[in-house]
Amino acid sequence: MHAGRIGVGESRTVERTSTIRAAQRPGLTTGRLTVVVIIAAALLLTLALPLREFLNQRSMIAELETTTAAQRERVEALQAEADKWADDAYVVGQARERFHLQYPGETGYVVTDPPQTDPQAQPLATDIEDDSAWYERALRTVQRSQQQPDESVVVVRPDAPR
Repeated sequence: MHAGRIGVGESRTVERTSTIRAAQRPGLTTGRLTVVVIIAAALLLTLALPLREFLNQRSMIAELETTTAAQRERVEALQAEADKWADDAYVVGQARERFHLQYPGETGYVVTDPPQTDPQAQPLATDIEDDSAWYERALRTVQRSQQQPDESVVVVRPDAPR
């Protein structure tokens, strides 16, 4: 045969070898695809836990920042209240208002509302706010405790000890 020419038998051999080589070419075969899927799943599982922890920590940080902001507001409000109480004029005003204290020579007045005549408009005894001075309320409580029991009290159980 000639050096530059390919014969009929040789052309068949060339076609077969090219077909075999095409089948043997590296590509994604079933085995290789399985290995790639397993590696991808392993990477996904490896990254899932740290990602979840990261997200949990971010939400925790956001909660703590909210709590810290609320506590800062509370501290500021308490600081403002403490600044008020540091002022002597405020303390005197509160003592006069809350304890009905007066300077010597002053006359104290307590203004009360007129009595209500409508029975539905009158609040229950537990709803009445007593605006009298604290020492008057304490004295009335002691006096009530020393009084004899009222006979108008209804006994629920007649056999109950008195």
